[in-house]
Amino acid sequence: MGADGGSISDVPASKPDSFYKNIYMWLNPFAVLVHVCNLIGIIVAYSNHLQYILPGYAFVSPTVPLRWTNHALVWVESSSNKCSEVTQSPHFQATLRNEASFPPRQAYVDFTSMFNFTGTDIIEYNMVGSEIDINVMLMCFCGISVLFQFLHQGFLWYYPQAPRFMHYLEYSISSSLMAMIMAVEVGIVELFAVTSIGGLFFGMNIAGMCAETMAQYAWKIGELAYMCILTHVAGWVMFFLAMVPIWSQFHMVLKCSENGGTPLYIYILIIIESFLFFVFGFLQVASLVEKMYYTDSLPEELLFRYDCFHAMLSVVAKTLLVWLLVAPALSVDLDVLVDRMSFI
Repeated sequence: MGADGGSISDVPASKPDSFYKNIYMWLNPFAVLVHVCNLIGIIVAYSNHLQYILPGYAFVSPTVPLRWTNHALVWVESSSNKCSEVTQSPHFQATLRNEASFPPRQAYVDFTSMFNFTGTDIIEYNMVGSEIDINVMLMCFCGISVLFQFLHQGFLWYYPQAPRFMHYLEYSISSSLMAMIMAVEVGIVELFAVTSIGGLFFGMNIAGMCAETMAQYAWKIGELAYMCILTHVAGWVMFFLAMVPIWSQFHMVLKCSENGGTPLYIYILIIIESFLFFVFGFLQVASLVEKMYYTDSLPEELLFRYDCFHAMLSVVAKTLLVWLLVAPALSVDLDVLVDRMSFI
């Protein structure tokens, strides 16, 4: 719906005649074709090679187990608990071995009448959370990119001046999967942490979609256009809330691991993909600033120029992520895996 109550169908259809519109109508099919090739490449690689890599191979195994971290308050003298995960946890075992090495929780005077904290510890234990398949996630966001970019081009052929909301609907799913993959690759394997990072990216893109739609009609809504800026800023807040844990974990991996902590291609993946995420954000900043200067409907030339940028950025970011992960996994010698599996 437009700000005046009209629908998108009120926007007159037109044939591609502007410079950037002509470029987009050729560039987008090329981007779709690249995504299709990426999807086919992952499927072929997975069926012939990747699925045979054992879970123990760091950075190349297709499946990654996620854990669900919990806490329990237990007596340090006890040898059993309601949950077997508690007694099997390193925290509980450390308590049994040497109470002095595992500081007990302090007793608070104000609460001693409610609960006796003397001789108790907070024990951290893990339960099986879930297992994700990185290659399946790669297939998913490539397939989603093919579908949405194909639909987006068809939609814009008939409604060239409609708000560019479909970009952000696609990104809300595909970039969420990309962020979850990045988190897992740097060692964030907590079930709820990984899903929360995906949720933050989803919310970020929905906020971007709202800002984009409001900017499209800024010339109609007048003073309310400032909400567009607030919505965009909210997207940046969610972006940083998601990226700070990824970069913090990446820093700890580099600091505490031997031989640099990660192979070179993971460095490249984290740095380049983070940079491209920033570029997407600043692309919308430029778009919003330019659109809010107009006092009438936005020209097609302006809209399709940013469509071209989105198509190029999307294909570059996703292609890099796919092959920076798949190509090293393809280098694993299956003959070595067969020999190793014979001993299991």
